[in-house]
Amino acid sequence: MKCQLIDSNVFFGPWPKKKHYHIWKVDDLIKEMQAFNVEKALAISRMALTASADLGNKITVETAEQYEELIPAWVLLPEERLKGISADKTMQMMKDGGAKAGYFFPRKQGHLMKKWVVGSMLKSCEDHCIPVFLPIRQVGWNDIHEICSEFPELRVCLTGLNYREDRKLYPLLKLHRELRVALFNYIPEGGVERVTKRYGSHRLFFGSGLPDFSPGPLVSFVTYTDLSDQEKHDILRGNLEQLIEEVEL
Repeated sequence: MKCQLIDSNVFFGPWPKKKHYHIWKVDDLIKEMQAFNVEKALAISRMALTASADLGNKITVETAEQYEELIPAWVLLPEERLKGISADKTMQMMKDGGAKAGYFFPRKQGHLMKKWVVGSMLKSCEDHCIPVFLPIRQVGWNDIHEICSEFPELRVCLTGLNYREDRKLYPLLKLHRELRVALFNYIPEGGVERVTKRYGSHRLFFGSGLPDFSPGPLVSFVTYTDLSDQEKHDILRGNLEQLIEEVEL
């Protein structure tokens, strides 16, 4: 089974402390994507994580305009902050920039993932069918449950999980039908098959973490699972492709 992949999780731009082996230039990132048959990817400028989300989002959009392989992912912030950009304005900026997903990094950005802090932004994402990515090291499990309960139609996508998270993940997948998982380094033995059998393969999709991590092991892991070719295709491409197509901006 072979298909062109769509990646939910790539970054570009220099690290705060660069090592000689770090890939950070976009041309080098694209070469890595092509080497692993990744056709498209949701992408974020590191500037949005290490300095200014607003400036980083602008760089992400400008870069994606030059590289057809990249789809902008927007780093989201609360409305009530120094610049006070409203949820409606954010949605318009995402539309103008061609963004198809949102990411929250609350610990990096210094805010809480509570309804009274980010509720208006989450509601706008829910209304516009925007998938919202939450790195597990940035948000608590109770926060995830509260968000999914308060915004039941919000497409919440967890990323950065490891194989020891199942006892917390499975109850949430059972409770919240719009909760999904980007595989990234979540590759427990038999885990993809178990999630597929219990909750459906549509709850999983591909996310490599390029260039910090290589897509190779994850691609191999999915390829050699005991799933049908259609289920593998959906995980490696189809599920994320559908999420992107269903965004209403």
